[in-house]
Amino acid sequence: PRFVKQYADVGEQIRQAAQGLKAAVARGVIHRDIKPSNLVLTKEGVLKVTDFGLAKMVVADSGLTLTGEVLGSPNYLAPEQASGGTADLRSDIYSLGATLYELLTGRPPFGGPTPVSIILKHVREPVRSPRHFSPDLPVPVVTLTQRMLAKRPEDRPKDYDSLIREMDRLLATLGAAQERQAAPAPAAAVARPIAA
Repeated sequence: PRFVKQYADVGEQIRQAAQGLKAAVARGVIHRDIKPSNLVLTKEGVLKVTDFGLAKMVVADSGLTLTGEVLGSPNYLAPEQASGGTADLRSDIYSLGATLYELLTGRPPFGGPTPVSIILKHVREPVRSPRHFSPDLPVPVVTLTQRMLAKRPEDRPKDYDSLIREMDRLLATLGAAQERQAAPAPAAAVARPIAA
């Protein structure tokens, strides 16, 4: 692919977001409104997760999570949130996957004329492959994006440690591809006359 460096940069930003969300979960906080506008890149290139206005405190040991409310931005809402079910850290992983999808393709996973129509698509419709919009996307990028956007929470990375490990493998793969692209082509053999 021509844009390996861009994909690696986006992957690194999503990895930093996952690290920030992991730190929040360690303090008992689920964000519940992950979207591109809530991820801010500093001048130094460090990504910060912002706007914890919809965040929910959970008691990690008891497994308590919020149920029965639909809160969040329709374009990035996990299916279980969209249907008023239980939201946990895997819901934020879904929203982060929807953000990754938009960063890769220039559009959110689902569109529609109303917020309700978009929310229903998160619950009912399969996500179109990001390659439909960006055909040169590397397969490992597509695979991880689709895993993060799995309808069932149990089919997504189970926690931020798992997601960060997957991101590390992806970034290593992209780094190797970038090095191959940057390597100079071998010099063509030059025919030399045989000395008499």
